[in-house]
Amino acid sequence: MNKRSYSQVLNRVARDHMNANIDLTPRILARIQKGKGQTMQPRMKVFAAVFLFLLVLVIGLVSVPSVRAAIQRWIGYVPGIGLVSEGQIRVLAEPVSVTRDGITLTLEQVLADSSQTTLVYSVDGLSEDMLDANPLLNTPGCYKDAALRLPDGELSQTHQIGTSWMSGYEHKTVYPAIASTVNELTFMMPCIRSAIPGKAPENWELSFRLIPAPPDMTTFPVIEISTPVQATATALVQVDAPTQAPPAMLSMEGISLSLDRAVQMDDGYLMYATLHWEDTGFSSLDFFDPAMLHLLDADGREIPYSFDYDANNSLTPMRGQTAFAIRTGPIQVAGPVTLVVDSAAVTVAVPTDANFTFDPGPDPQPGQVWELDEVLDVGYGHTLQVLRATYPRPPMENLPQQAGFSFEMQSKTGVTNATLFDHEHALAGGGGGGGSFTEIFSAGFSYAGAMPKGLITVKIESISVELRGPWKVSWTPPVSAGQIGPTPQPEACLTRESWPQALQAQPSLPTGLGGTLALFDVVPPTYNYQAFVVKLDGSLVKSIGFGSAPSLSPDGTRVVYIGPSVNGPADGLYIMDLASGNTTFLSGTRSGDINPLWSPDGSRIAFTRGPSSGLIGAPGSYNIFVVNPDGSSLRQLTDDGNASYAMTWMPDGKQLLYSIVSRDGSSLHSMDVQTGEVSLFSGISSGSLGVSPDGRRLVFEENLPLDKYGIVVSDVDGSHRKLLTDGDPYIVTVPAWSPDGNWIIATVHDPDTDSQPNSILALIHVDTCQIIPLPNQSGYVTSWLP
Repeated sequence: MNKRSYSQVLNRVARDHMNANIDLTPRILARIQKGKGQTMQPRMKVFAAVFLFLLVLVIGLVSVPSVRAAIQRWIGYVPGIGLVSEGQIRVLAEPVSVTRDGITLTLEQVLADSSQTTLVYSVDGLSEDMLDANPLLNTPGCYKDAALRLPDGELSQTHQIGTSWMSGYEHKTVYPAIASTVNELTFMMPCIRSAIPGKAPENWELSFRLIPAPPDMTTFPVIEISTPVQATATALVQVDAPTQAPPAMLSMEGISLSLDRAVQMDDGYLMYATLHWEDTGFSSLDFFDPAMLHLLDADGREIPYSFDYDANNSLTPMRGQTAFAIRTGPIQVAGPVTLVVDSAAVTVAVPTDANFTFDPGPDPQPGQVWELDEVLDVGYGHTLQVLRATYPRPPMENLPQQAGFSFEMQSKTGVTNATLFDHEHALAGGGGGGGSFTEIFSAGFSYAGAMPKGLITVKIESISVELRGPWKVSWTPPVSAGQIGPTPQPEACLTRESWPQALQAQPSLPTGLGGTLALFDVVPPTYNYQAFVVKLDGSLVKSIGFGSAPSLSPDGTRVVYIGPSVNGPADGLYIMDLASGNTTFLSGTRSGDINPLWSPDGSRIAFTRGPSSGLIGAPGSYNIFVVNPDGSSLRQLTDDGNASYAMTWMPDGKQLLYSIVSRDGSSLHSMDVQTGEVSLFSGISSGSLGVSPDGRRLVFEENLPLDKYGIVVSDVDGSHRKLLTDGDPYIVTVPAWSPDGNWIIATVHDPDTDSQPNSILALIHVDTCQIIPLPNQSGYVTSWLP
């Protein structure tokens, strides 16, 4: 299996979960979506908000975990802020806000200690026309950082983390420490994040006052842990600078694991740990999939945990150390806990001095490919085969063409990544590479100017190689009434124990269970979405082509879908006649129309209309429309200023369930499509929802503790809940009902499977919990007919 490093996991997300070809794993999405007011597309939460993703790319939501907290004493952990150092602690006297042209800036939380000053602020009231919805384009959106003005000067932020919703965003920004005598400050924000000049007010200022922290401020205790490790360097230096000459051969020698501190929370611990590699000569050490990490109790059972990306983002880089923070569930058994980093869970980078030459000819063209097939000795007993070079086209039609090359490579000796440069010409970006669904990976660079002519010398400056562990460290938490013995969540059907057993058993489909599925999936080599109609046994009925979110007509003769989308946002909805293969554009639809849902009687199609940019999750209005299959009688159903998403039809075809999403979450509503009467359906907050064929039960996704995804079945009123999946470690998404109402089919993202990509379809019997993997099928099912 060609595993991917922790930092490379982000690049996987686009191929699994984006409609456009934009590099964004369900596991990372699960954490991002945990933020306030997550704005996921209904029924397919796997579609992440592009605006949110682009926002966090700019501000650094998830840092590569080659970091470690500075050596100092922590006296507590404040929710929303993080670790707090000793010394005088001051907080915001009261929240302050200002509104300009309908946009409100609010300073919500401030904490100043002896090490840093942390602010939490929000901006709300944004609209689509104000913002540069696609920062990948060469457009003038603002990305300037906010600053603090003191009586004797200004402070610039050191790092930032944020979340967004349809009409705004929230940032937590960190600044250097301020003198204990300074209590009057001004927060200065030059512009709205990603706002186009002239479209939103600029030069915001908020004056605020600090006061001593109240005695009753919520603070969790920090336990400093002493676990034996090798000597560590304490100076802050460049993370990727090797500490000594690289070894002749790469091995796990010199790598050790420590537990550094733990924060005792109400329902578990926040644990800080470090992989030490100070004396190895590596340039860097990075995680593979975080699912390769295990936390075991004294009886050897798994303790649920999640990566705390807020805590990780707040750590300070240290040479030769890769630190990370995890939040645990309740510990049920007294005694030591053991943290284990699995075998082959890390990859290390080392410098090398290999190079090769490449002649693209006098007039290279975008899309051109050159076959090279050159084998290089890259040192440390490793070789690298350069297969071919490509002059890539832009991933989206409206992106400018960038001169540069991408090189496909493979290694039979375990090289998983390479860093390439052309030192004879000015580069605009690139250098890195790696992370593939096959043993072949790519790396490359782009030029600052025009494509150079003549022979090019490509320097391989570093390679990355997997190293074998495992690494372990143990610690005995103090016994506390709040830590030992809370009731665990109900047992799920699909768990870390039952799923491998089902894969090994390879059960057959039950007699009589069949039907036709509409699904979509990422398809190499372009990794765009393509839609299909298949039988449950996997036999192909019809390939729809490029597109996503297909919905079958009740008689099974036609399918409506988003697309096609190859080099940019889809331009609307299409309908294909399955018998003839003829495809027609659904009149009245446009870019930004998503999630089509064919009504049970076949007379109407409901869909959600988002911003005209076509970028999923972009800020702006989201409303529900219905249209006849021939494009007539287009009608808007919602227009109340909320972000409304069509979810599913009730079996009677009269009621449409839809979700209203805001900063504070989402709620499920029902609308009589004929009269427009609306009522609150239930308190369920879900990004994916289905109603059983008899209308009596629901299946939906739910966020569980520790940022896990769960699939839940309940009665339509939310009662008689049953947990089908617990998301630990298998993220299961996009559930759909079988025609007989006894089974759920859903997509299982399995980090341990050898399938590429590592997601397959599975059946779960809602009453018996029987699990039937469908190892030859992948993708996301959006319709299942008899």
